Amino acid sequence: MNNNQSPLMAIALAGILSPAANAATIFETTDFSNSAASPTVLGAFNPAVDAIIGSVKNPDLDDFILLSGTPGAPVSLKLSLYDSNPTPFINFSIYDNANFSGFIDNRVYSSPTADDTIVFTVPADGNYMVNVSNTEGAGGYNYTIGTVPEPGAGALFGAGLAAAALRRKRKGD
Repeated sequence: MNNNQSPLMAIALAGILSPAANAATIFETTDFSNSAASPTVLGAFNPAVDAIIGSVKNPDLDDFILLSGTPGAPVSLKLSLYDSNPTPFINFSIYDNANFSGFIDNRVYSSPTADDTIVFTVPADGNYMVNVSNTEGAGGYNYTIGTVPEPGAGALFGAGLAAAALRRKRKGD
């Protein structure tokens, strides 16, 4: 490969190998379960690249979500909250599994916005349940669990594909 193709190849590889290409953002289009005994099962979740975006607003006061990861792996779970009610209270809890078994962590927030990171280890069975609970009942919270990919990541991926196609076309000429 000659030197003038190296930057083009670097862009192509950066875009193609971008982790954001595999990221999943899950929107609460249908209410997540209000029951700890039968949480909404979302399955494999990587909080470094995946995101869950939802809300708990009266009369929906709880969201129970069952996630899975690699057993024994460390997790750094980001949480962002926004509430239009000036005096809110919200709980964010993590359990080993459904139905409140194996308490891992609980945080209580009482400000209109909050950004936090909860660090824990994925339980031995690979499953953990998160619960977002609007304990006040009035108002409501919008929340994001995990990481929302940067808009530029998708552009980088597209640029990588375009650069690879251009290189392939030039090589064919």
